[in-house]
Amino acid sequence: IGSYGSGNGQFSNPYGICVDLQSNNIIIADSGNNRIQIFDSNGNYTKQFGSQGSGNSQFTTPRGVCVYPQSNNIIVADSGNNIFFFFLQNKGF
Repeated sequence: IGSYGSGNGQFSNPYGICVDLQSNNIIIADSGNNRIQIFDSNGNYTKQFGSQGSGNSQFTTPRGVCVYPQSNNIIVADSGNNIFFFFLQNKGF
């Protein structure tokens, strides 16, 4: 999956990865680009969210990502802002 860069499906220092067991999507913390990218089970880019900063849905070096199975929320550990974010997949990003 991917190559070096900042375009869709490209990475700069990818750090954390998980698989959403309900959708089989692959979710990757793209630390150097300060975003989360989502791929389908075949490795095709589907979407991304986040940007650099310290506001809502903004990251500074996101490093960990997981899906909480009971709610299907995506949880992101943002090491640069020293915070965890919760994103509701069924509400969009």
